Amino acid sequence: MIKKESFDVILLDIMMPGISGIEVLKLIRQSYSASELPVIMVTAKGDSEDVVTALKLGANDYVIKPLDFPVVLARVETQLEACRNHKKLKEHAKELEARTGDHFENIDAETLQPLIDTGENERFELKSTLRWNLKSNKADKEIENAWLKTIIAFLNTEGGILL
Repeated sequence: MIKKESFDVILLDIMMPGISGIEVLKLIRQSYSASELPVIMVTAKGDSEDVVTALKLGANDYVIKPLDFPVVLARVETQLEACRNHKKLKEHAKELEARTGDHFENIDAETLQPLIDTGENERFELKSTLRWNLKSNKADKEIENAWLKTIIAFLNTEGGILL
């Protein structure tokens, strides 16, 4: 059914005739990640071994029978929201990649050196502030924590490349 139709979330019983829910989960995870297709395991057993096995094999969550429908609904909604958020993040990452391109992937020293020599501009900023001051070419206690400020400032911008 999964190959023929699209599903947003699957509630999968562990104990089924013919094939166990654990085996079905393994088959699902061969084609879909936990973020692409959430699977909530359903079990009549409160046995932690089955639950742990299912979680290790990629189940997103589990519920124990008898089902408490408000709890099941809340867990389904939580998984659907997580899936939507994951899709948004993937779309955002693609947008950022399209905007920034792969300018600095596999860059060689001959290409990088002229950029460094040219210096900073609106889209290119040089930072080396973990403990070493490039200007004085020595360790500098005054800038020891500046790396954290640099990362925070970068995260508060609209992107670019932090090199």
